[in-house]
Amino acid sequence: MNLLTKTSLLITTVALFILMIGGVIFFEITKSLINKQVDKELISEMHHVIRSFDQLATGNDTMHYDKITIIPTGEQVTFTPVFKDTIRYNDFEGIFHTYRVLLFGYNPGKGNYRVEIYKSLIDSNILIERVTLVWIGLSVVLIITIYFLNKLIFKRTWKDFFEILHLAESYDI
Repeated sequence: MNLLTKTSLLITTVALFILMIGGVIFFEITKSLINKQVDKELISEMHHVIRSFDQLATGNDTMHYDKITIIPTGEQVTFTPVFKDTIRYNDFEGIFHTYRVLLFGYNPGKGNYRVEIYKSLIDSNILIERVTLVWIGLSVVLIITIYFLNKLIFKRTWKDFFEILHLAESYDI
């Protein structure tokens, strides 16, 4: 019976490691897909800002909109967009939130501007957190199920053998 217990534990341990590795891979793929989607939304917003730049940039001061910051700069700026992750303080809630930010330069002919467009990652973080919790829950259920199924199968398979052993032990010569 000791060999069967070791076999059952070995199967459960291997399944646990496979689930852990699969969970990490699944988490990274999900995070990457969400970041790609957020980046696409930021690029779309960048094109919208460029199309409506004359209405947004009204002076030589830094302009702050809900999720867009336009900063006039004296130096030459490049148009190459750069994605970064950052945090910003939310005055209303009094806590920090994670954001994905797109930074790019723009020169509409009347000066150089650095534009920052922010996209909140709260919804995507909640999604990743919930998917991870579901993955962990399913992994625990699967491990428990494998353990008890192995125990049940081994009991049924070796039932006759152990009955014969018990009879042999109780046999008195």
